[in-house]
Amino acid sequence: MLDSLAAHSSDSSSLASLSSDLYDSPPSPPTTLKDQVQASKVTSDNDPRIDEVCDKDFNVYFVPSGPLTLEDADRRAMEETQCKQREWAEKSQRSMQLKVC
Repeated sequence: MLDSLAAHSSDSSSLASLSSDLYDSPPSPPTTLKDQVQASKVTSDNDPRIDEVCDKDFNVYFVPSGPLTLEDADRRAMEETQCKQREWAEKSQRSMQLKVC
């Protein structure tokens, strides 16, 4: 019984030191966008972080202006697919006409 009490007291002391270590270390960075926004919320107009923000910082979050363009390989693949679809539609229409005759 004394051994189990000694083991329990050593476990609780190690847990106490572990929990104090958690509070001594800096917090980890927020993981979700909502957490990041909450952590970086500006509370006054004099915040120096406001001047550091520029338009290009938002480019990854918005669709680019103007028409979207395809890479050459993607464009060729799309054209080939459309050509095959047209051929299939023509063959299908021809076979339907033959069935009618």
